[in-house]
Amino acid sequence: MARLKDIPEARSTLLAASEIGYITTKSLAKANNNNLL
Repeated sequence: MARLKDIPEARSTLLAASEIGYITTKSLAKANNNNLL
């Protein structure tokens, strides 16, 4: 079990990771669209 003080850190790490993933996906989609056009 995670201690109470560990939870906010884990949550912010998860949010940062998903944000990076979202930006990366968006950038790749943009690059693919530019290549197709």
